[in-house]
Amino acid sequence: MYTFTKEQLLQKRPHQRRISRSEKSKGKSTKRIISVIGLLLIILIIGVWLHKANTAYAIVVNGQEIALVESRVEGDNAVKEFLDLKSEEFGREVITPDSIEVEQVQVNGKDKMFGADISEALAEKITVLISGAVIVIDGEEKIIVSSKDAGEKLVKKVEDQFSNNKKDVSIIKSEVKEKVEVREKNVLPKNIVDEGKALQLLTVGTEKTVSHEVASGESLWSIAKDNNLKMEELIAANPSIDPDKLSIGDKINLVKAEPMMHVTCVYEYSEVKETPFETQVIRDDDMLRGKEKVKQEGKKGTKEFKYRAVAVNGSEVDKQFLAGTVITKPVPKIVERGSKTLVASRGSGGSGELAWPVSGQITSRFGYRGREYHTGLDIDGSTGDPIRAAEGGKVIFSGWSGGYGRMIKIDHGSGLQTWYAHLSSSKVSTGDKVTRGEVIGAVGSTGRSTGSHLHLEVRINGSAVNPLRYLN
Repeated sequence: MYTFTKEQLLQKRPHQRRISRSEKSKGKSTKRIISVIGLLLIILIIGVWLHKANTAYAIVVNGQEIALVESRVEGDNAVKEFLDLKSEEFGREVITPDSIEVEQVQVNGKDKMFGADISEALAEKITVLISGAVIVIDGEEKIIVSSKDAGEKLVKKVEDQFSNNKKDVSIIKSEVKEKVEVREKNVLPKNIVDEGKALQLLTVGTEKTVSHEVASGESLWSIAKDNNLKMEELIAANPSIDPDKLSIGDKINLVKAEPMMHVTCVYEYSEVKETPFETQVIRDDDMLRGKEKVKQEGKKGTKEFKYRAVAVNGSEVDKQFLAGTVITKPVPKIVERGSKTLVASRGSGGSGELAWPVSGQITSRFGYRGREYHTGLDIDGSTGDPIRAAEGGKVIFSGWSGGYGRMIKIDHGSGLQTWYAHLSSSKVSTGDKVTRGEVIGAVGSTGRSTGSHLHLEVRINGSAVNPLRYLN
């Protein structure tokens, strides 16, 4: 058993260090630093969170924010998808001349909004171009087309249209007045002109031709007045129209069209035309005057006429006759014409050659009837019976003549005339030519008459003679 003294026990007890006042102060400072650091960390975390909560990305087109997205990747993808869709829509790769960026921006939490349809916003602000071409005329861009190939085909079509639009012609030369070229260019899809409209612009100069159909009674002057145009403007708009030969149904352009292309074509062509035949007359002394017989029928000939012409855009502006070649000669018409005098005697009497105009009993002869002198021969007939020309000739009167009633006068030439009076109707008019035996009217009782009959007069050089001397 071990025993220890008090001193020994005191020496064995662990030594207890006494803390000074300065050491106590250092401990308190450390705690404060740790607390501050913790607080700063909390503030930093909150700041980072708040910063992130108020951060967005803007799609910026030409310096203008058009849409907000939550990340840069989302913005880049939105632009790419928009351009890909447009490429698919137009069937070719699209490009844009616009400056497009995705930028980080700060927004208020309460104001933070993201577009529901970004593609719609992009479509409004992004300019989309596709590969195309432009038709350049005399150095000036005129028409935008879908491709260089399409433009060149269109220009060729215009050239062919106005150089090969006529059949059976020989083209001497064809040329375009303007310098025309087709250049490739990136273009706006909406500005591309379809082929039909482009062809109209190149060949006519306007998208739509306004025309007017000539009606009865209209002239170029009246059409110009009705449409507030000057005559010279209307004539300039219709170079192929002859103002003096305007016909009903003609189409008149009311707008002066100025084509973008002028194709001049020089060509030669031939036309086969009929040439008239002559009529030769052979005198026949055995045939009654006024009669004729065709001995040989006439036949037209044919002749080839050769021309050289100049046309601008299909309208002939000049024409020159080159030569004429006979293909078939015309065959003359040969006519035998009677020259025998119609009356055998114009003196004291003799047998005649006139045909009886009607068949019937003579009811009143030529000469004195009591105190009255009868200048003709009355032949009985019923109203409506046909009256025939006593000989061929020309009708010099057909109408009403006082006491004669309805009357016809025929001149047979050489001073001989026959008159037919009291007719119920006439079938010929003044100026008509009639043949021997042709029905010219009908028996009647018009004028000074006591019943239906024909009053026939034969006159020689204006004087009435006895018809019986001249009737066959």
